[in-house]
Amino acid sequence: MVGWIKSFSGEVKRLTGRRPVIYTTTHWWNTCTGNSRAFAGNHHLWVARYNAASAGPLPSGWSSWTFWQYDNGDGTLPGDQNLFDGSLDRLKQFARGT
Repeated sequence: MVGWIKSFSGEVKRLTGRRPVIYTTTHWWNTCTGNSRAFAGNHHLWVARYNAASAGPLPSGWSSWTFWQYDNGDGTLPGDQNLFDGSLDRLKQFARGT
């Protein structure tokens, strides 16, 4: 799985100039990648953890999250409920890749 993710990430970087955001749950990541820390240094994390007061323990290697999906449809807005760890200006910078 780690090899596949590295290959995919490399291709996205080659085609777009940017690394993809890693979207995962902590349990899936640690189980399916063997607790890999290979991506934490150069990939943003979008962690999914529903019905909890916090994003909880993060996948191996990450010390912070960029996005937290805290619900999958039962929130105040239609669809998934997500938080960005930063200001609106920072989110705009992130979206532009700056």
